[in-house]
Amino acid sequence: MGTEEIKNGLYESFHENGQLSKRENYKDGELDGLVEEFYESGQLNQRENYKDGELDGPWEWFYENGQLMTRTTFINGKKEGLLESFHSNGQLQMTENYKDNELDGLVEEFDENGELSIRENYKDGVLQDEDDEQTDDTSKDKKLDLSNLDTDFWGEILFSYADTLFDEILILDISQEDVINQDDSNIEEIGRIEYGNWDALREIISDENVALEKKSAESYIQQLRDDCELCDEVCECEHVISLASLYCGDQYIWGATNY
Repeated sequence: MGTEEIKNGLYESFHENGQLSKRENYKDGELDGLVEEFYESGQLNQRENYKDGELDGPWEWFYENGQLMTRTTFINGKKEGLLESFHSNGQLQMTENYKDNELDGLVEEFDENGELSIRENYKDGVLQDEDDEQTDDTSKDKKLDLSNLDTDFWGEILFSYADTLFDEILILDISQEDVINQDDSNIEEIGRIEYGNWDALREIISDENVALEKKSAESYIQQLRDDCELCDEVCECEHVISLASLYCGDQYIWGATNY
């Protein structure tokens, strides 16, 4: 049997239209250095830095129009310091502060007109009330900490939804209390569209979440093509894909894809 190649140096992959899809650098089989991903249009999608296989340094994500979506910094694979996100019109959407990959400090959110909508404080990943004490407030105005989310549980639930679809995207909604209690009995459908109809999806979820869903879909399709064993070189298979995504208000919780 042959031995698996240990990657070193620059590797590139391409979209079906010939545009560069990803450019990454390896050292002794681990990502090391700059990694860039691109939209099919050729516009930069994501730029991140690695050291010894872990995220380390500036991390940036862009809308397809070139506008910056999100930026932060990783140190040894963990978020550290300020994270900023922007609406597609360039207005600041959110600022968060991290310490050792946990929210720590002020978090603020703004609408597309620049008006402040949420301001809250965290310490060591725990949301604080006005008296700097832990609060159990579970209103949808406050984001859930998903660091301990049981992805196996929710993945199985959402795959059961995706398995009933054909070339569709299904958007589901759940309360914060039900996420915390792992109760799927009250999940509600808030919309479904043809898979890949991103304009229609904007009628259901925010532009920012549509951009995230689109990026995830493109990465999934690219992975299917990279793993294809039916075609000699470039994968020309036509995949029928379906997706079920769970949201709590405007916060993405988890999703499952089927093809």
